[in-house]
Amino acid sequence: MSTNNVEESMSMFFDDEFNPSAYIDKLVTSVTHQNVTTSTTPSTYSKQSLTKLSHSINQLITHFDYYVNDIANNGLHEKLEMLDKSSALIHTSGDEQGGTSRLQYHLNILDNSIISLQSELTEINKTIESNESINNEAVQTLIQLKLVKNNLLKVIKVLETTNNSLSKVNENKSAYTVEEFQSILDELLASIKQQLSNTGDKSILLAHIEKLINLQNVFVSLNNFNPSYKRFTTKLITERDTYLKRLK
Repeated sequence: MSTNNVEESMSMFFDDEFNPSAYIDKLVTSVTHQNVTTSTTPSTYSKQSLTKLSHSINQLITHFDYYVNDIANNGLHEKLEMLDKSSALIHTSGDEQGGTSRLQYHLNILDNSIISLQSELTEINKTIESNESINNEAVQTLIQLKLVKNNLLKVIKVLETTNNSLSKVNENKSAYTVEEFQSILDELLASIKQQLSNTGDKSILLAHIEKLINLQNVFVSLNNFNPSYKRFTTKLITERDTYLKRLK
């Protein structure tokens, strides 16, 4: 049996599902098959077959003995020395039982490192959560300030629109009676009606009409002026809708 054949034959013995009966049957069949070319009446249990089978088994046993000795004298011996060093005491107190093995020492260091790491992770998570909370508060504050800014700009636009509408009638006037206010609204309505009747693009005028309609909320709390402005916006909406219908 060649060295390669021996190696292949031995490899099956390392299989967890090794079946000894199947191996013997395969080995005997192999020997018998080899004898077919040299014998006209081969017999599985002939003297020649059994001799060849015995020789093959002896070769396997020899190789197994070699591997067992090699493992026992080299690999196993080294592993046992490593385990012995790991279990050797590196510190002893007055009592021999108080010593610490090298393996126990390294395990203790690892355990302490894990505990320290867990503590650091806890602190890191707390810091992250705190920063996230601060950042969220800052973002919300910025959003609120932006909203306040936009609302203030809207107020300024409303005041500018109101001031511009009144200034067109009398630039030097700073105070108005109800009658004067009504007169201004009548003149403004007449001017808008005239412009709507003219030809040309009315997009700017329509945008100005929308602003005047939206100003109605400004006069809600002005009891003396609110009725006049409410009548004005009602007529203004009618004129706008009439103009838009003519375009269809």
